[in-house]
Amino acid sequence: MAAALDDAAGTLLAVWETARERTTHQLSSAQLRAVMVVDRHDGINLRRLAAELNMLLSSASRLCDRLEAAGMLEREPGRVDRREISLHLTPEARRLLAELQADRRQRLTEVLAGMSAAGRQAL
Repeated sequence: MAAALDDAAGTLLAVWETARERTTHQLSSAQLRAVMVVDRHDGINLRRLAAELNMLLSSASRLCDRLEAAGMLEREPGRVDRREISLHLTPEARRLLAELQADRRQRLTEVLAGMSAAGRQAL
């Protein structure tokens, strides 16, 4: 069972990496991780983003600067405390994530189609 799970995990990682490579001309790995965190936690503040990414606040701030310059991220003053900044994805970033997800799903469909019915059932 452990070997089968290891094989499945390896395949999933390969599918993920192949799909991610298609975005590298637009975003670095760190930028893509940040975009995905903001997607999951719309309105997240910079301090929490840094914690989620396990990086220094100053590094997360520079990362957000680059994402904002690339048109992937918007900063908005907080509703309660205007000194705190809320982070939101732009439509372009959402489009990129949708393309990434569609690519991953297509590749997974191909992998599953190549498996036997018993293999799919076991998975």
